[in-house]
Amino acid sequence: MRHNQSEKQEIIRVVEGSTLGIKRTLRELEIKRSTFYGWYRRYREGGPEGLAAKPSQQRRFWNAIPPWVKKRVVEGVLDRHPVTLVLSGHIHAYERVVRPGFEGRPVNYVVSGGAGGRFFHVAEKRVEGSVTFVEEVRSFVLLEPGPDGISGRALPVQVPGEDWRKPPSPLDSFRVELPATSGRSPSGR
Repeated sequence: MRHNQSEKQEIIRVVEGSTLGIKRTLRELEIKRSTFYGWYRRYREGGPEGLAAKPSQQRRFWNAIPPWVKKRVVEGVLDRHPVTLVLSGHIHAYERVVRPGFEGRPVNYVVSGGAGGRFFHVAEKRVEGSVTFVEEVRSFVLLEPGPDGISGRALPVQVPGEDWRKPPSPLDSFRVELPATSGRSPSGR
């Protein structure tokens, strides 16, 4: 969660005045110690103004493919072969992007940081072709292979003791059809 300048200043005031100790107070506030000490250093060096949000530099977004990867992997491999599904783990978010691939067939790119982990990332930008983006819910991706394709669902997970606002289930679902084969075996013989 992002905190504005006044919230950071208030958290510093609470920690400084707490009788519980810094470690326990930060745990109660659900603030990482490294985050707090970064704020505290900036506060000591620059006063309240040191806690103000800095103008952001040009950043690469988590869901942007670096140009060299796009050239070598996406254009060099995935666009030249009948790939229909690409699975990837990444930062704590779930996103499915569909884009044209080999001979114009749709390719589903499923990026999941789920694995039951709580999503904390809030994307500021989506990529072209983004079909589904899910944040702030624990989930996992269930793939069910069949004779003519693969069905996939992103399912929410309830964790005992956590606040639970039941999201729709499934969070996302998709079907990937297997490409027609030329009668050759996978080994090419």
